Amino acid sequence: LSDILNDEDLKTMVKQTESSIDKKMNKSKR
Repeated sequence: LSDILNDEDLKTMVKQTESSIDKKMNKSKR
């Protein structure tokens, strides 16, 4: 697994997930 997912990939995945969650939260607020 570590061979497939390196730190950069993990960071990118986390950023994408956080951004998608933020968008959902913003939509629900409105």
